[in-house]
Amino acid sequence: MSTDFEREVSAAFHHAADPLPVPRPDLDAIRRAGRRRRVTSFTVAALAAAVLAGGAAAAVLHLPSATSRAAGRPGASARPRPPATSPPAPGASPRPPATSPPAPGASPRPSATGPAVPAAAMADVRAFYSGYPAAARQGQAAVDALIRSYAAGWYAPILQAPAQSGYPPDCFDVAAHGGLDYAPAGLAGGQAIIAVSSSDASGQALYAVVTADQATGKITGIACATGGAPVTATGARDSASGLYQAYLTLRRQGDSPREAVAHIVGAPGYSGGPESESPYLGQLQRAAAWPVLTYDPLLCTPAGLPNVSVTAATVVADGSAGVVELTPSTGLPIVTVVVLGAQGWAVASVACHQP
Repeated sequence: MSTDFEREVSAAFHHAADPLPVPRPDLDAIRRAGRRRRVTSFTVAALAAAVLAGGAAAAVLHLPSATSRAAGRPGASARPRPPATSPPAPGASPRPPATSPPAPGASPRPSATGPAVPAAAMADVRAFYSGYPAAARQGQAAVDALIRSYAAGWYAPILQAPAQSGYPPDCFDVAAHGGLDYAPAGLAGGQAIIAVSSSDASGQALYAVVTADQATGKITGIACATGGAPVTATGARDSASGLYQAYLTLRRQGDSPREAVAHIVGAPGYSGGPESESPYLGQLQRAAAWPVLTYDPLLCTPAGLPNVSVTAATVVADGSAGVVELTPSTGLPIVTVVVLGAQGWAVASVACHQP
């Protein structure tokens, strides 16, 4: 390209651009844009400050929980929290720390921990033993009223028999025993089992194994035992089985319930020896209320002679008693308690359901 031609092209461009007007800056628009940028900057800064402040507050609020977690880790220096001291729920029976025995007439000590039993049963057993010392001081009428209040109606005449014979049906010497412990021992044949314990002046352990109706809480049997030679489950089964074999044999030969009991108690060795000294049969012998018993006090039925078989046996009260569940061919389960007698293990109570 020649130099002249370049000059001509350049002159043409300048000629075309010269008429174009040069725009003047819009100062008002520039000022408005600046104000918008400043407002936006202030808003962003305020939001950033709020976020930072919220984060700091969250960190402060989170510190106690972090500290408490650290206290639970090994080697943490935080002071451990003391154990809960809220009172036990109604019906619960934890054993308290060892203390000196309460004064005579004081409320019984809480029971030892053990298998759960219905609260109504534990309440009736406690009330019976708590009220017995005062009733005994007032006389036979007060004892009978106490028994009727807390014992099942069909068992009350039998429980009143030992009281009428001069020894207490609560198993403990009212003048000598101190506080009582109540240990729930579970359920058997629909009956609640509660072991009540104390000791005599020589330190010998004394027990009452009490059965109570699981539904109503009423007492259905009291067996007295000492902490002597331990009862075994096999021995308890054999004892209960031997008694019922002898009893059913006599009944099927034509004896009435009262006659059958009289034969067993009056004929040592008839049922193998020990059952002739069964505390329960002794109660029946002394019971002046036979005419008011409307049921067979061993078979727990108003009529019939069902076959009876042993279902289960459990040792309770530190080995002082065996709880045996019996199943009749008709009717509801029967629960017997076996203890150590003079000639061996013998049935000390028979607990029935509503006959």
